[in-house]
Amino acid sequence: SLGYACFSEEGAWFTRGGLLTAVRGTIMGSKFTPFAAQGSWVGLVRGDRLLGKGYHTLRVSIGDKFFTIVNTHLLAHYGVWRRLAKNKHLVAQASELTEHIAQLDQPCEVMVGGDLNFSPNTTLYQNLLSRPNLIDTMAFKTVRDRWATYTAQVLDYIMYRGTGFTPVRNALAFRTPLTLGGTKYFPSDHFGVLCDFKYV
Repeated sequence: SLGYACFSEEGAWFTRGGLLTAVRGTIMGSKFTPFAAQGSWVGLVRGDRLLGKGYHTLRVSIGDKFFTIVNTHLLAHYGVWRRLAKNKHLVAQASELTEHIAQLDQPCEVMVGGDLNFSPNTTLYQNLLSRPNLIDTMAFKTVRDRWATYTAQVLDYIMYRGTGFTPVRNALAFRTPLTLGGTKYFPSDHFGVLCDFKYV
């Protein structure tokens, strides 16, 4: 153990949502919520629908301080469904997630992270920031700093709400390939995001 408390839920065949949330604190409560919209049959073939997309909600304490973590992975794009305007399942998931975060008790300190599969130039991104009053930790970065490996879009985010959080360092992850058997592989098809917070 590296001092982390972990939460995941096992389904019949896979970890539900493909999600694992690890925290250096005490988990006071945890729940996996599946999205109402689970994607098309194309997503079933590609694995998204099999995982049963959803989100974790954890109530966490560090010392005498409490906050909520929401961790998620939304549907990916396949074929014609790459067009956001036509991907009604992704739109539905983003809307459900936005409403869930907005309805968390105010002025609840909230940290949101995950692979959202939409870029910052979409209305889905703008709604997710504005409706629950979130701040994107990478929002001040230039497009060049935020570039993704294959998609040429930002897909992963760490967002927060509350005066207790102060980002002190953030960076992109998975920029260096791993070498296995003499062949180089990237751990993901796009960059991840890291952020250190001071929490007071």
